[in-house]
Amino acid sequence: MKTKNFTPADPERLRGTFEPSFRPEPAWYPLLAARVLQPNIWQRLLRKVLHRQVDSKLVSIVFYDRPIVVWRDQNGAVRAAFDRCPHRSMPVSLGERTPEGGLRCPYHGWEFTAAGDVARIPCLVGESSANISLTMIPAIEQSDMIWLNFGSTLSRPPAYSGAHPESQRIIRQVVAQGDLLSTAENALDIPHTAVVHRGLFRSGKKHPIEAISRRTQRAIEIEYVGEPAPRGILALLLGARRSPLRVEHWDRFLLPTTIEVEYRLGPRLQILVRAFALPIDPRKTRLLTEISIHSPFPFALLRLVLEPIARLIFAQDNRILSRQAQNRSSFGPQPEYSTKIDLMGSELRRLLKRGLRADQDSALNKTEEAQEQRTKMEI
Repeated sequence: MKTKNFTPADPERLRGTFEPSFRPEPAWYPLLAARVLQPNIWQRLLRKVLHRQVDSKLVSIVFYDRPIVVWRDQNGAVRAAFDRCPHRSMPVSLGERTPEGGLRCPYHGWEFTAAGDVARIPCLVGESSANISLTMIPAIEQSDMIWLNFGSTLSRPPAYSGAHPESQRIIRQVVAQGDLLSTAENALDIPHTAVVHRGLFRSGKKHPIEAISRRTQRAIEIEYVGEPAPRGILALLLGARRSPLRVEHWDRFLLPTTIEVEYRLGPRLQILVRAFALPIDPRKTRLLTEISIHSPFPFALLRLVLEPIARLIFAQDNRILSRQAQNRSSFGPQPEYSTKIDLMGSELRRLLKRGLRADQDSALNKTEEAQEQRTKMEI
């Protein structure tokens, strides 16, 4: 097998000189799918059999190492607070919702209003003079997701676009065994796909393509020009065997934590995967993923085929992320070398190192000219 010499990029000590700041940038974040707050089958059965009111689940979710409880009040509005009772630090998510739409702590039974204020303290004679409350987080329901505000000055979450208006949507949530940087690079990295996902796509004969990188202060987009049409079962399903499809492919990362992979195959088929990467702790990242599909083919059939493939791809990537994290922990900070085809890695480090911080909200409305760079590669 012939090899070509190349000049490696400057070595970069990824885990030595740069660690992404482990705190959320000021922004709205979608922490979970709205359907998660609906009562499960056992709660609905309890309501029918015992005639007991069970309107909403209490959901505990970890974001940047902090447990958060999310629920609906008596009017169906979304509420969120840090999952800690101010009395003895018990997780209030282990308690229950009160008839008034607030929370009851499972330890001493303290009750809080839907706004987080203390409503009742069992065994206490008279009223407490202390100003005690849960630490609330602004929350809103939008686009079938529950969004929480961590310091943004915007009154609502930003509206994401790009999907065809007639697209069908699937929302799924998975946990990746990697930090934010590693998870995002894995999701948007092209060279590993023919190795880790051999047989699913990008296997066999190599094809020359051109990668066009467009960078701004807040995002990176890479367009891959000349990518061959899919083969195997996907080609059969999408009709690529009858007539070759023109493949258009973009990968994107938008601050603070949004990952996008978009494919257009021919004039009538678009698949847009948008994943919100939500750090759980320094080693794990939750991916709340929205898949939008616009296709002339039956959505149920596409879903039947694509969902198992997507689960398999994620399982393969997750094994890689887990072993990578273990090895980095074993060796400690070591230099990791990059080449010119490691396009996403360097850009992700640039973005995450910079962050948006105070200027994020104002920057969302600015039009910025992208810097463009072209790179030849083979896939």
